[in-house]
Amino acid sequence: MVTADEIGSIAIFAGLSEADRERLARAAADLTLAPGEYAAHEGADRALFAVLDGRIEAVKLVDGIPRVVGERQVGELFGEVPIALGTFFPVGFRAGSERTRVLRIEPNDYHAVASVQPDIAKEVGRLAADRMSGPRGLQGIAPTRRRRARSWSGTASIRTAPTCGTSSTATRSASGGSPPMRPTPPRSGAASCRRPTTARRSG
Repeated sequence: MVTADEIGSIAIFAGLSEADRERLARAAADLTLAPGEYAAHEGADRALFAVLDGRIEAVKLVDGIPRVVGERQVGELFGEVPIALGTFFPVGFRAGSERTRVLRIEPNDYHAVASVQPDIAKEVGRLAADRMSGPRGLQGIAPTRRRRARSWSGTASIRTAPTCGTSSTATRSASGGSPPMRPTPPRSGAASCRRPTTARRSG
């Protein structure tokens, strides 16, 4: 069971009165997670969490593979994005390599507390904005795999038959253009073209 003192140890709730901390402690769920166990999956419904013991990893699915994109330590919140924006979880949250204890606050209980202490809602909103668009927020997460387009900037050479002692190479661009053939000097030792001769018949 979450205690009022544990509620007060979380910075965002430190300004609550003793009675409000007691009320929130009774409403909050106390969850103990095994290593790798999820407190909330990506796409889950909104709720606000805080880490009481251990460590939480923020996990984003990239091409179906879980990728750790952040973490939360003792006293830190997670779930501020869905709770402030009324959306689903954009990433999942799971326990790190050790057993982890978190508290979970349902939306109705959060809004009841925020109505008593408006600064809580302001801080949660600021955290949500920073998570979404800050320098280390979700907007900066890029896929690990990027599709590479093939480049066809090279050229293809076509060698044509020698004509009268010269060899001609036509260079055709990949875009389909066919520039005129350029004569090049014959290779050393190459046979020269001979015109057919006509033998005269003696009378």
